[in-house]
Amino acid sequence: MGSYSIQLTSGAGCSGNSSITTIVVNPLPNVTLNLIQSPLFINNSTVALIGNPVGGVYNVTGVIGTSFNPAVAGAGTFTINYNYTDANTCSATASQSVNVSLCTGILELNSESISIYPNPASNMINVKMNTTLINNATLELYDATGKLIAQQKVVNEYSALNISGLANGIYTVRIIIDNEQIIKRIVKQQ
Repeated sequence: MGSYSIQLTSGAGCSGNSSITTIVVNPLPNVTLNLIQSPLFINNSTVALIGNPVGGVYNVTGVIGTSFNPAVAGAGTFTINYNYTDANTCSATASQSVNVSLCTGILELNSESISIYPNPASNMINVKMNTTLINNATLELYDATGKLIAQQKVVNEYSALNISGLANGIYTVRIIIDNEQIIKRIVKQQ
């Protein structure tokens, strides 16, 4: 905060001084985000996010409300941003990275041996697998909150899953074969 004299100049080149004016420069809010112990595993339960001051917005794949869901995010490294804007419209952000790994003891399948199509889809998704992978394979579908909404055994090279009754959004397909898995995201749209 301080007192300043402002000189104004018109487009025609006329100028003049204003009376003494007080200008308030508001500080940026002090924004913090709780630390998440990393790495998380894809099968961990959701992790509560605590941003201060309260009332900001979290921005990252896998955040539902004020929780980070590793199953929805999938494997990888993610930067969680907590954006807060105060009553003076001053904004600041706190960020941190979190690593989501696959479960210990479960190997990642080669993504070239499995394909899911079409993506985006409206009624059905098709899963094509290498015939050597079919034994003991299970197909699972999770919604954005990480809730299991469909599960079926894979019995041949081509499998289909009806998604016509689902709401538009992003879903996670998990294919499990013995001690291995692959996770892919699909988009359901009309």
